[in-house]
Amino acid sequence: VAKAIDLVIISPGNNKIIYQDLAKEYSAIEPPVWAGLLAKFSRNQGYDTFLIDQEAQGLSSDQILQQGLDLNPKLIAIIVYGQQPSASTQNMTMAEEICSKFKSQASNMKTLMIGGHVSALPQKTLEESDTDFVCQGEGVHTLQALLKMDDLESSSQLDNVPGLWHRKDGLPFFNGPAPVIPEKELAVTLNGIAWDMLPMGNYRAHNWHCFDHINDRTPYATLYTSLGCPFKCSFCCINAPFGKPSIRCWDPDFIITELDILANKYGVKNIKIADEMFVLQEDHVMRLCDLIIERGYDFNFWAYARVDTVKDRYLEKLKKAGFNWLCLGIESKSKHVRDGAQKGHYSEQDIIDVVRKIQDAGIYII
Repeated sequence: VAKAIDLVIISPGNNKIIYQDLAKEYSAIEPPVWAGLLAKFSRNQGYDTFLIDQEAQGLSSDQILQQGLDLNPKLIAIIVYGQQPSASTQNMTMAEEICSKFKSQASNMKTLMIGGHVSALPQKTLEESDTDFVCQGEGVHTLQALLKMDDLESSSQLDNVPGLWHRKDGLPFFNGPAPVIPEKELAVTLNGIAWDMLPMGNYRAHNWHCFDHINDRTPYATLYTSLGCPFKCSFCCINAPFGKPSIRCWDPDFIITELDILANKYGVKNIKIADEMFVLQEDHVMRLCDLIIERGYDFNFWAYARVDTVKDRYLEKLKKAGFNWLCLGIESKSKHVRDGAQKGHYSEQDIIDVVRKIQDAGIYII
């Protein structure tokens, strides 16, 4: 058996299952943001870390198992998120399959699940899958505490891990929530994505994102400039890892250094801003646009917004910075449906007016 490393982080995914034939050509293959953030965090803490991106590397669950056996990690963290902020459930099938492989072939290797679906349904995840541990929350404190432990079998040590669900006397037990990372500490604790641990040549943008340069979809990147959302849409679970509706932003001066790396080291032009709600806080958005414009980068961004957060005064600068696409959470033409989703306070005419203003600024809408 090879010399053990501390941590293997796995981003599970199978676009063929989720998007069927669209996965062959049209859908994106995007870097796993949370897996990249946690990989860099654990490496910064001094832990020997290895990152596997199943979709980008085209790996089967058996191939991932073999890599795990070869690496012999103390802990395997399976980070379950989807390409949309609230769409991690689609990747649970593959995540559970990977857990089952390790449980049957290498039960000495402990597995931890982290993610959106996992945080929304932590007890069910523990009960219905072969994972050893489940994290309810962002994962930073939980991951760090597990890696510090001498013995991952020790019930007394496991009881002190914040945010952890584990089995105690055969029954699910929750230690209590871990605190989220304060906004002022984001750039220190989660100081970027481990781009060098990812197969950066394997990612591609959605075909619609590149209609103006359809044969230039690779390279592609995605990153957060903020975490969470302050709104309370009834259907949405994006705040499940964070405990409550809220938003925390990295300073634009930090975000621009990540964009510098993507542009100058990896030649990335097409970028998704993965924020649950990017166009929201004027100072944050406009400062970042100013920094991008100052650099003279030719990025092609897409990002999320709401009908009631897009202001006329933002549009010229957004377009100049390269925000060519905005994804609007309109939800439905029916006011009855919007009322049910707690988005009924703007009218159909409001939607039409905002859409036209965005399009008049040269920005596409999805």
